[in-house]
Amino acid sequence: MNKIKRDFWNMSWNPVWGCKNKCVYCYARRLSLRYYRQIAKKEISYKYKYDLKNYSLRIADIPDHIIKEWMQLEKDLYNFTPTWLESNYVRKFPKKPTIIFVNSMSDPAYWKPEWYEKILKRITENIQHTFVILTKSPSIYKKYNFPHNTILGVTCTTQRMLNEFECDLSNWFEPNNKILISIEPIQEKIKIGLFIKRVISWIHVGEESGNRKGKIKATWEMIKPFYNLKDIPIFMKNNLLGLVNSHGYSIRKEFPIL
Repeated sequence: MNKIKRDFWNMSWNPVWGCKNKCVYCYARRLSLRYYRQIAKKEISYKYKYDLKNYSLRIADIPDHIIKEWMQLEKDLYNFTPTWLESNYVRKFPKKPTIIFVNSMSDPAYWKPEWYEKILKRITENIQHTFVILTKSPSIYKKYNFPHNTILGVTCTTQRMLNEFECDLSNWFEPNNKILISIEPIQEKIKIGLFIKRVISWIHVGEESGNRKGKIKATWEMIKPFYNLKDIPIFMKNNLLGLVNSHGYSIRKEFPIL
């Protein structure tokens, strides 16, 4: 669990690592290529109680079946195959109420049912926290009952994606659901429909960043409509700061009532 100061959440959890989406702007896949060996070592260490930081422990001392499992885990993490990480799942949550992003390194569209069962169990047991889940396939939400301390998010970067989400939302939305729309990276001017305005709890918006920074630039025409949404909390990413300041506005960093 990492402390995050630059974004809408305070902690990231990530009991699942990996995603089958092929987004060209995905930061998570790049992180996986960087840290897959480290994560695999941590998982094997937790599962089999090995101190792999102890240099006196030789690979020859580890049974072959565990070495084979370790190598397969590295391969899965490198390929960003959705993978359960028990060592991440069991991490302690803070005592004070906080916002926890459940899946900054996965998409719940590819979680197994048994993973959902375990994740929802911990969310229910930690009712003092708010858990944010984010997907590109929100139809998955209608298969499960989510505790009221969960914010269900969907990524919509174009008007077409938002329109599809609006049609799908009516099929599973319940009055106790808190709904988040993440428009990141924003790729065009987007109009928020009346139905979504009535049920939405939170909107995030930002432009493309990371190693593709500047590939798709946000324009003022894209961002200005969010200043007309007075009754919806808007959280703008820091990469919009220069754009909004240049037009005489302050960046919106708003949170819903949790």
